[in-house]
Amino acid sequence: MRQYQKTFALIAFALTAVFSLQAQAQSADNGRFLSLAPPTGLPIIPVMEGWISNPDGTASFSFGFINRNDVPVDIPVGTANYIEPAKYSGMQPTHFPAGRSTGMFTVTVPESEV
Repeated sequence: MRQYQKTFALIAFALTAVFSLQAQAQSADNGRFLSLAPPTGLPIIPVMEGWISNPDGTASFSFGFINRNDVPVDIPVGTANYIEPAKYSGMQPTHFPAGRSTGMFTVTVPESEV
C-alpha cells in the first residue's frame, strides 16, 4: 500500500508540474486572449429582429445591426454591404453608428416567397 501512495504522489506531482508549465507557456504566447477588443476594425453584425404578416399576404422582416466599433462606420452599398437576393439590396443602411441599432430597415417579401 505504501508503494501505491508513493507512485500516486509522484504521478500527481508530475501532472501538476506539466500543466503548470503549459499554462505559463500559453499565457506568454497568447497575451491578447484576455485583453479588451480593439476599438476599431470589428465587423458590423446584422440582426433579424422579427417579422410580421401583412393583411395583403406579404411579410415584412425587420432588421437592425450591432456595430462593436467605438466609432461610426460608413459602408456603401456594394460588395461589402449587400442583401441577397439582389432585388432586395439597396434598401439597407450605409451609415452604422457605434453600438446596437434596432429597426433600421424592413424588407417586404411577396406572399409567393414567404
